[in-house]
Amino acid sequence: MSSQPFSALCGRPQSVVLSHMSYRARTWLIVVAGALLATWVGIGVVLWQRGVLGDGHANSAAGVPQEDHNPKPDKPSAPPWGKIERIPITIAPPIEFVPEFTPLEKFEIVWYFPNTSGSRLAELLAESGISEEVRKQLMSMAALEPSISGYAIRPSEEFVYQLSPQDRARLYVLLAQFAENFYHVKAFRFCGKSLDDWLRGAPLSEETIALVRPLVFQHEGYLFFADLRVIEKRISSADERLALVKALSREATFLARLRVDQNSDIEGLVNYWGRGGRAKDVRPLLESAASVPGGVSLAISHLLPPFARQRLYTYPVPPERAPAINQDCHWTAFNFFNTEPDNRFCDENEVVKALDNEYYRVFGNLQLGDIVMFFIEGNRVIHSAVYIADDILFTKNGSIASRPWMLTTLEDMKGYYPTLKPKEIRYYRKKNI
Repeated sequence: MSSQPFSALCGRPQSVVLSHMSYRARTWLIVVAGALLATWVGIGVVLWQRGVLGDGHANSAAGVPQEDHNPKPDKPSAPPWGKIERIPITIAPPIEFVPEFTPLEKFEIVWYFPNTSGSRLAELLAESGISEEVRKQLMSMAALEPSISGYAIRPSEEFVYQLSPQDRARLYVLLAQFAENFYHVKAFRFCGKSLDDWLRGAPLSEETIALVRPLVFQHEGYLFFADLRVIEKRISSADERLALVKALSREATFLARLRVDQNSDIEGLVNYWGRGGRAKDVRPLLESAASVPGGVSLAISHLLPPFARQRLYTYPVPPERAPAINQDCHWTAFNFFNTEPDNRFCDENEVVKALDNEYYRVFGNLQLGDIVMFFIEGNRVIHSAVYIADDILFTKNGSIASRPWMLTTLEDMKGYYPTLKPKEIRYYRKKNI
């Protein structure tokens, strides 16, 4: 072996050799580190694909379900009709539409039970939940009434006043089931909790309000008053009577507005509110509203078909001042999409025919213009209304001129027509709309 130093054998100075070795070592370390990093990245990708890493959700292709320890809440989707705001209001007929009435010289309180036997009358009173003491008094006053093939009860004013609110409600709801009891069928009603809410702000004397208060009863969220004839002679003047009828004719309703801004789904809103071939009518307004900085609240009346838009919050012309047309709930509901009202819907037989031939039943996912019908006893219809959006209905309650076209809710509508029978609600959609 040579005795030359290591540096001489390499033919390079020692410092150069060491520097070269250090470079090779660094290169080797970098290669090894890179290989290890690539290996761990590959393992991480596989684990992520299998759902072990990542946001905690298993990859469906891997088929390995994993528990989600940190679920992310889904972004709530807006309903198809958008965001609706409601402002409660009460509405009353114009004073010139309020029917004047003169106290009758002789007014007898009569409650009719047509086509009813004595035993059936006793059953009806018991089934209604009237207290036993009051039932006995009523049966003692009941007399055969051949003209109606049933019974009639003629109570005194004292008896009427002494009824408890509970017995009054149960008895008067029973009386309202028979068309012969006009004042109970057509009773004044208001969706609210107190007479003060009903008459607030009305120009009435305390004496008149005191006459009304003990005769008001509640049923399914509504206040009812059916005894105007009982108190009419005690009201001080014709103007006071007129003011009372106007106040009692008030309806609880609300203004409804659609909130539209730059984040609104305009296409979705056009699809919903433009039903009935009206997309071209609602699109310009919706697009314009969305372009306003900060957004705007549109009265939904602007988005309704002409028939409803022209009538909402208004009253029909009294029949004595215009041709008598039965502009009731059915006429209103079945004309919703019509440009010109079809008066065949004044006839209930035509309503039934249209329902059979022009509509089909739906069971949910309601859309603008669907008809909401309230049934009792199988197929007996007591009311029709039109679905707008967000459980809001467009309705005309009865045909009398002192009741407006207005908005209500599905829940409030249930109590408007008092009945002792269970109600069933069915929904229908017009074909080719």
